[in-house]
Formats: sequence, C-alpha cells, structure tokens
Amino acid sequence: MQSNFVHMGKIKRHLATYLKKDLAKKMILLAGPRQCGKSTLAKEITKSEHGTYLNWDIVSDRLLIQKHEFDFNSKLFVFDELHIPSPSTSNHIF
Repeated sequence: MQSNFVHMGKIKRHLATYLKKDLAKKMILLAGPRQCGKSTLAKEITKSEHGTYLNWDIVSDRLLIQKHEFDFNSKLFVFDELHIPSPSTSNHIF
C-alpha cells in the first residue's frame, strides 16, 4: 500500500506536466483548498523552468512587486498568495 505522500507526489508530477504544457501558451491560475500543495507545486515548476517566484505574504517579495523591481527577463513569473483586498486594506496595497 502506498503512503499518501507518495500518492500526492504522483499527482503533483501529473499536474506539473499539464501545467508546463499550458504555460507555453497562456497564463494559468492555480487555485484550490488550503494546504493542498499549490505553493509547493508552483515553486517546483518555477525552479524547473528557471522562473521568478514571488510571494505576497513575504514582505521583501511584496516590496519587489510593489516597486516593480523583479527580473523582467524571466520567462516565467509566479505570484503566490495574491488575494482580493478587503476594503479596510485596499488603499495600502500599492
């Protein structure tokens, strides 16, 4: 019997194949429930494709996004943890 971890690894590899194929043609949005592996999968694809990974929840990454100071020569950009702002925080984003 396979462990859940091994099974999840196969699912991620299966999804990564399709995501990489789609990324060659279009922008994709990866969505799903909390703690299902979206960020891990995004990081793995970004690394394998020599892309730029930025996470809004990391202050230094957020500053790079806000100031447009990231590597624009990258062939792949991943912006993780982007959310629709609440009215109380919307004027503090950019």
